[in-house]
Amino acid sequence: MPLITSELFKLIKDKMTFYLLGMIPLITLLFVYFMKTSSIVNMTDSFGPCIAFMNIFVIMIASRLVALEYERETIKALFMQPNARITIIYSKYIALILFTVASYLLFSGTLWVTDMAVDSLYISFEWGILLKWIETFIIGSGAFILSIIFRSSAISLTCSLLILLVGKKTMSFISQYTEAGNYSLILNQDLTVYTQTVPSPDLLPLSLAITIILLHLALYNLALIFITKKRDV
Repeated sequence: MPLITSELFKLIKDKMTFYLLGMIPLITLLFVYFMKTSSIVNMTDSFGPCIAFMNIFVIMIASRLVALEYERETIKALFMQPNARITIIYSKYIALILFTVASYLLFSGTLWVTDMAVDSLYISFEWGILLKWIETFIIGSGAFILSIIFRSSAISLTCSLLILLVGKKTMSFISQYTEAGNYSLILNQDLTVYTQTVPSPDLLPLSLAITIILLHLALYNLALIFITKKRDV
């Protein structure tokens, strides 16, 4: 717990954290205005751009948490603490998770205050937020692992943004030629598609999509443990 608190203080002291968290309600208010003037009430579809911004913000934080320790050459001092390396890295991971939670609380809170926290045609507001948070959590986890692998915030940020922007289209293209593409994480991490009245016939069964997500998260954690324990600083 003290380690998690320490990492949270580091995150809070970072000006970028305040800027990003402050931008979330501002961006949400802009889209609330757009929705009210356009008479749109489907939160899941209409607030996609807001969620896209939050995904980018989470990637920006996740890409820095570990990589900046290497870039500032503070990682050795960090690992000289009596705590195990893996405990230190996981404290940063938990801090990232709490950042994603705070982002969605700000987002959903802004919608509640503006009376736009409405159910969509297919799913309740709360479930829609939860399912979108899961997708953001997966995206942030991937960026966090990349920051550990590359030890560079710029490289991990660039790779994560490329995956976010073109990964789904790329895997959709690949899936046209090989069925293996349908089992990729990026095509199955958005669970809101299963809440539609008539889901697309190309979707995998929900249980299989959840299994793919859990397997990838397990692989992320195995990679995190292996790299942290084996790699020299």
